Amino acid sequence: MSKICFFVPCYLFEYNRGGAELQAWLISQIIEEVHEVFFISLQPFKCQTLKNNHVRIYEITPPKFPRIGNIWFLAKNQIIQILKKENPDFIYQRVLYSGTGIAALYCMNTSCKLIWHVANNPDVEKIKLSFSRRYLLDLIEKKYSVYGIKNADRIVGQTNFQNHLLEKNYNRNCDLILPNLHYLPNDEIVKGVNVKIVWVANNKKAKQPDIFVWLADQFISMENIQFIMIGRPNPAYQIDSFNKLHPNLKILGDLPLNKVNEILATSHIFVNTSLYEGFPNTFIQAWMRKVPVISLHADIDNFLKDRQFGFLSNTKQQLVQDINLLIKNKEMRVDMGIKASKYAFNYYSIESRKSEILELFNF
Repeated sequence: MSKICFFVPCYLFEYNRGGAELQAWLISQIIEEVHEVFFISLQPFKCQTLKNNHVRIYEITPPKFPRIGNIWFLAKNQIIQILKKENPDFIYQRVLYSGTGIAALYCMNTSCKLIWHVANNPDVEKIKLSFSRRYLLDLIEKKYSVYGIKNADRIVGQTNFQNHLLEKNYNRNCDLILPNLHYLPNDEIVKGVNVKIVWVANNKKAKQPDIFVWLADQFISMENIQFIMIGRPNPAYQIDSFNKLHPNLKILGDLPLNKVNEILATSHIFVNTSLYEGFPNTFIQAWMRKVPVISLHADIDNFLKDRQFGFLSNTKQQLVQDINLLIKNKEMRVDMGIKASKYAFNYYSIESRKSEILELFNF
C-alpha cells in the first residue's frame, strides 16, 4: 500500500463545481480501495477527517493583499510542511499553478513521485504575462509552474491535442492520455415532447453565459422549446432577471451533480458556449444520457466533427442554425444521442478505466 497526496484546489467538488476537482475526487475513490489517500486543498477545511470517509484534508491559505489578490507561491512553506509530515509516496496534482512547481521541488529532494494531470488546454500552452501591478509576482508564479511541468515524473493528458501542445511548448509528452470519466448513469432516461436545451457551467467570463441568454432570445417565438441554465451565480453576470424577460428561459442556479444528471436525462440538446475547454465533464454527462452536444468553440479531439456526436458551430449565427436543425430533425437528434451514448459507455466510464487509474500509481 502506498500513501498518495491529492493536491487540488478543492477536495469536494460540491464546493465549487469545478471539473478538475470532480475528476480528482472520482480518481481518489478508485485509489482509496487499495492505497492510503490524503488531500491538500485550498478550501477552508483546516486539518480534518470527513465523516464516513476517513480522508485527511489539509487547508493551505496563501496570503492575499488588497488590489493584488492571492500570492500562491508564498504558500510554499505550508505545503512543504504538510508533505514532510505525511511523507507521501506519490503526489497527484491537478490545475497548473505554482503549487505544481512546489510539489516538484519537494519530490526532487525525496523519493516521492509527482504525477501532474493536465486540467485544460491553457495548462499546456505557453504562459503569457501582461504588464500589471502583479507582473513580478506572475513572473515568479510562471517560473514555478514551468518547473513543475518540466520535472513532473509522469504527465497525464486529457486529449491528444493536449499532448501535441505539451510537446510543442515544453518538449515533453504525456505518459498517459486519460479522458475525463464518470460512473455509468442509473437515472431513467425519458425524453418528453417539448424540446429541452440545456447549458451547464459556472457563470464566469470564459463560459460566456450571456450567449446562451442571447440564444433563448433567438427562439423566443418558437413554441414548445425550453432553454435551461444551470450554474453557480456570479455577481458579474446578473442573469437572474432574464427569467422574466425570456419566458422560454429557466435559470436554475447551482445544483448538485445528481440533479444536473436528472435534468440531462430528460433533455434533448446540450449547448456549450465556452471560449475554451480541456475535456468538459458536461459533454460526457450529456452523451451518457443520449443528449447530442452543440458547441460554439470547444471540441474533444474533433469528436463533434468526426464522430457526429453533435456540432461544432464556431460562430453564433451557425450555433443558432445547428440548434434549429436538431429541434426540427428529431431523427438526427435521436441518432446522434444513441451513438454518443454507446461510445461514452465504452470509453468514458470509471468502470472501463479502473485498471489504468491503478497502474498510474505503480512505478
